[in-house]
Amino acid sequence: MGKMKELYMAFIEEVENEGEGLDQDQMNNRRIDAMKMRHEDRFVQSSGLGETTAFKIKGRAIFKILSDGMYSDKIGTLQRELCSNAKDAMVAAGKGDEVYVVHLPTILEPWYSVLDFGIGLCFEDIMHVYTTYGESLKSSDNEAIGGWGLGSKSPFAYTDQFTIEGRWEGKLMLFSCFVNEEGEPQITHLNTTSTLLCNGLTVTVPVAEQDIREFKSKAEALHQYFDPHPR
Repeated sequence: MGKMKELYMAFIEEVENEGEGLDQDQMNNRRIDAMKMRHEDRFVQSSGLGETTAFKIKGRAIFKILSDGMYSDKIGTLQRELCSNAKDAMVAAGKGDEVYVVHLPTILEPWYSVLDFGIGLCFEDIMHVYTTYGESLKSSDNEAIGGWGLGSKSPFAYTDQFTIEGRWEGKLMLFSCFVNEEGEPQITHLNTTSTLLCNGLTVTVPVAEQDIREFKSKAEALHQYFDPHPR
C-alpha cells in the first residue's frame, strides 16, 4: 500500500468514525479500497447457461444515489475527492512533490476550487470519461488514491452546478456541470481559448455563505493528511 493510500485511509478512520461504529462514507471507502487492492483476473464458468443479459442502470434515482446518497458528510467528501484527484494527477505527471492549489471560500469570493498541474484531460476525456460513473483513467493504478470513477462527481452531493476548467496542450476549455430539470447530471462545453499554462484541471464549486466556516474547518482537518500540503 502506497504512502498516500495509507494517509487517505488514516483520514477516513480518524474523521469519519462516529462512536463505536463506522459511518456510511467510511464503509463505502473501506469497501472500495478492499476491492481496488484485488485487481487479479477471475475465471467464471459461463458456458452451458441459459439466456443471459447484463444488469443495467436506468433513471435519475440511480444518479441521485451515486452522486449524493452515498455521502453523509457532503462538504468533507467533495473536498477529499477533489484533492485526491488533484494529488493523483500531480503524481501521474511526475510532480508528486509539488503542491496543487486550493481556494477556500470567503464572503467576497464564495467558492471552493482545486487547481492542479497534473497530466490534464483532453476534450474527449472530460466529456466522456470524467462524466461517466464507474469510468476512470486510474482504475489500474494501485498507487492512485481514487480509481472508481465516482469522486469527480462528488460536487453534485453539495450543489446542482459546478465548473471544470481543463488545460490541455495549449488549450483552455471551460465546462459547466449541472443537474437538468429531469434530475440528471449533464455537462456543457462553454468555450475554448488559447493558454500558455501547463496541463492541468481546475474544479470550482459555489459555496453558500452559511457553509463557508465548515468548508474551512473541513479543509484544515483534511490537508494535514496530504504530503505536501496544498496551498
